[in-house]
Parts: sequence; C-alpha cells; structure tokens
Amino acid sequence: MSVNTSNVIINTNAGNNAAIFQLKNGSTDYFKISKDGSGTISATLGGWSILGNKLYSGSGTSYVALDANTSDTYAIWCGNATDTSAPFRVKRNGDVYLNSLMVLDKKDGNTWGLGGTDA
Repeated sequence: MSVNTSNVIINTNAGNNAAIFQLKNGSTDYFKISKDGSGTISATLGGWSILGNKLYSGSGTSYVALDANTSDTYAIWCGNATDTSAPFRVKRNGDVYLNSLMVLDKKDGNTWGLGGTDA
C-alpha cells in the first residue's frame, strides 16, 4: 500500500533508502521513518534523529546525544559527535567527564570554577 500527498507519505512496501512514513511541509521533514541501504530503520522528529537506541541532534559544539545501547561506554555527551572527544560526557556507571566547571553562588553572587580536562 502507498499513500502519497504533498505533505504525507505512507509506504508499507518501502525498500531500502526509502521513507516508510513521512510528515512534511515542502522540503521540511517534521517526522520521518526510513530505511537505509542496509535495512536499518531510523527516524527524525523536528531537529532530532533516532537511530537504534540513540537520540541525537546538532553538529560540532552544539551536538547532543543520549545513547541507551549498553555496549557503548557513554550514555550522555555533548559538544562533539564522537563521545570520547566530547567536552562533557557521562559514563553508564555515573562517572562525569568535563573540560571545565563554573558555579555561581546565588546567595552572594560569587562565581568559582575548575579548569582542565576530566575534572
């Protein structure tokens, strides 16, 4: 079955590299589920992408990811698409790695911080 209008696509016979379900306005995808060349299913919702157990968005220093795949070391990271290179990352065991830390004391307005890596 296939339904196709200018803004809604439903394709139950989708092959690889094809949209299975898509909501869009012109060339802007609001929600899309598709298969890549290997048959892996992925989705996009707004500016976020879903691939397997991973939810991610952005690029470069604005990259943010949540990964529920238990074979990966990091569950959360941001600032780089590569988890081990991200300036902020959280391991599954709760260890937090960050390049710097700034804390504002709201009581007296003082700010203090720590610099370096893996603080």
